[in-house]
Amino acid sequence: MDTPDVNAAILERLVALDGRLERIEAELQLIARRQRALDDLVAEFGPLAKEVYQSLLHELCGVEGDFDLDQIAELARKLLRNTRRFSELLDLLASTHDFLRDATPLGKDVLHTLIERLDDFERRGGFAFARQSLKIAERVMEEFTPEDVEKLAENVTAILKTARSMTQPDVLRMVNGSLEAVRAEQPAPLTPWGALKALHDPETQQGLALAVAMLRRFPAALNPPHPT
Repeated sequence: MDTPDVNAAILERLVALDGRLERIEAELQLIARRQRALDDLVAEFGPLAKEVYQSLLHELCGVEGDFDLDQIAELARKLLRNTRRFSELLDLLASTHDFLRDATPLGKDVLHTLIERLDDFERRGGFAFARQSLKIAERVMEEFTPEDVEKLAENVTAILKTARSMTQPDVLRMVNGSLEAVRAEQPAPLTPWGALKALHDPETQQGLALAVAMLRRFPAALNPPHPT
């Protein structure tokens, strides 16, 4: 082999070796930077970690008699077995939180509307009416027995029908007309002769006939036939 070829080969190897040395130097510098960062981190958080360790050790010493390592291991096993359940529980909590966050404005609107309605109800005397209605109910309980109320419930239909009949326009007109006529005439007390004379009046006779017809119906109404 010629000397120039040997020199060229040696030079090539030296160049390759120089490149490797440069890469090694760069990696050493990177390691040195990481080491300095780690040293800075340890210097920064070392005292804090030591304090946390001391606090944890103090707390564990305070509850040393309340647990043992077997209980902690059993708890860890339960946590691992129920990981999926805890995940589902966290999802449920997240969904509940989202629902409450979305429903809170709606709840405020509903509450505001409810307050306005109650305020309007109070201004219109609704609460006073309710208090008086409660007093009426108390009086009814004092004056009537449950059996009386039950009978009233059984006959409420008949009572309403009677009230409806008595409040018909023609009946009210007749009653009002009779009252107005009596007030206008201011009739004097009747003597026996005056009573006999009034019996010959057609209107009096018609009124008596109506009264007698109504009186005839009272016994049948007071003593209804028993169902067979």
